[in-house]
Amino acid sequence: MLVLVVLPPAWQAALALDRGALAAGQWWRLWSGHAVHYGLAHAAVNAAALAALLAWLRPGGCLALGSLVCLPLLGFAVLWLEPALLQYRGASGVVVWLGTLAWWQAWQARGAGRGWLLLLATVLVAKLVWESWPGRVVPSGSLPEGVSLAWSAHLAGAVLGLGWAAVCRLVSKKTLGR
Repeated sequence: MLVLVVLPPAWQAALALDRGALAAGQWWRLWSGHAVHYGLAHAAVNAAALAALLAWLRPGGCLALGSLVCLPLLGFAVLWLEPALLQYRGASGVVVWLGTLAWWQAWQARGAGRGWLLLLATVLVAKLVWESWPGRVVPSGSLPEGVSLAWSAHLAGAVLGLGWAAVCRLVSKKTLGR
């Protein structure tokens, strides 16, 4: 992500999740749109969050397969939830998706910190409701002037995170015979 931010603007635009280009069959944008950003600050915030979450999460096939399956679903959800949005760039939906997976893993560990995890989930739900409130435009310090936060990416990331966590849990139970 940090490397892509220095590409020429035309190259970055060719990777962004663009509604018209997707309709023309440029399907790679469902993945690449999460890797291009609106500037260095935007990319750095997302890269730092992703690095922290990937260090926290247990690696495995479920996480790798989730990237192949959930990233395009996240792109479709963003475009479906915000019909007026012509182009999307950024990994904040992926950050929320991975954050939800990390939260789920911690919750399943049944540790003493469940109260904190419940508080964290409550804060995330409140944030999602606040961002997605009809008519609200949420500015972001890491985005350039005129570009607002795509609340749909955060909402879709949380929903996909919970759904994918359930799929992974189901598969691991069947695989491990629990």
